[in-house]
Amino acid sequence: MVLCIVSDSYPPRQPFGGIAIFTQGAARILAARGHSVHVLSQTLGEPEDTMDGAVHVHFRRIAPTRCFGKDLPVLGKSFSMAREFGKLHARFAFDLVEFPNFEGLGLITQWRSACPVVVRLHTSMVESLESQGRSPRLFERGMIRAERCSVRRARAVVTHSLAHRERAVGLYGRDDIHVIPHGIFLPAPRESEPEPKRVLTLGRLNARKGGVFLMEAMAAVLGKRRDVVWTVCGASEQDPLVRKFRAEHPEIPVENAVFREFVDEQELQRLYRQATVYASASIYESFGLTFVEAMAHRVPVVGCNVSAIPEIIRNEVNGLLVPPADSASLANAVLRLLDNAMLRAQLSETGLRDAVERFSAERMGAAIEAWYQTVLRNSA
Repeated sequence: MVLCIVSDSYPPRQPFGGIAIFTQGAARILAARGHSVHVLSQTLGEPEDTMDGAVHVHFRRIAPTRCFGKDLPVLGKSFSMAREFGKLHARFAFDLVEFPNFEGLGLITQWRSACPVVVRLHTSMVESLESQGRSPRLFERGMIRAERCSVRRARAVVTHSLAHRERAVGLYGRDDIHVIPHGIFLPAPRESEPEPKRVLTLGRLNARKGGVFLMEAMAAVLGKRRDVVWTVCGASEQDPLVRKFRAEHPEIPVENAVFREFVDEQELQRLYRQATVYASASIYESFGLTFVEAMAHRVPVVGCNVSAIPEIIRNEVNGLLVPPADSASLANAVLRLLDNAMLRAQLSETGLRDAVERFSAERMGAAIEAWYQTVLRNSA
């Protein structure tokens, strides 16, 4: 098959997030399975056609068009993306294109293209706002409508967890949403734990990621264990929560609470290999890929018993689950793992086995390939 996957961004170009990381993994495994895979990604830099291994990556500036941009920026961005996709489709004759639901990027392409358009569900604007506990602003209402219309018009829709499928059925009124769990290229698991003890967290310090509760848990853990280093990737020293943390806890050394912005893939792998525990305070996840990545590195995990996270973490089996928005429980779970090497070993071995058996890139690639083939048969 000749395939195109559209993404809001693509590593290592910044900024990139979960959609970009998934897109890179899916594109690489589909290319490894013998398909011609192209990725169309927006960029803040110069347009470029490049290769990521066997994947063709097309970076384009996706700016709202003049006719839509002033009043309807979401629709204008979708129109601009459709124009760039049309140029690539004329060159490569794609059999199928996949868009994320994010911002309704595929909406105009669905109206204009004869190429089958499928939509992959990531965390929607509605879900993000719900986790923040606030109403949508004007431009966000436009994004919600675009996402809803895009999902309803898609030739087929897929998501990555049963919990997210159930939520999406209620949001969009489609009961034919397919489920394919995310998968990762499995690293060589580390042989032993390094010293000193380190806790790792990945994600922005926003409401959906439980930023306030994470900072409270950090203060509790580091207040009791001065031999522990806690690293958060996705924040900087200028983040308001970080500045508040520094002001309220001057007794915690800067080197014990480390805040870093996004890191490249090589550095991320190093951080996983050094970690003693992976901890997340996220109060909503449509999947939870970082838990799988940590498990694959033989790192025990702590997460909240909410949304799709229990589909990955089995409490007391391959990790620990705590109530959401409960910083004391999160801190206690982290401390329990830091103090119990036998429990860490038990959970990490089961976690590694689950990562291999349930969440490998090969398993994901085979499932996506089979689903694409079914969509094409039904389209014909």
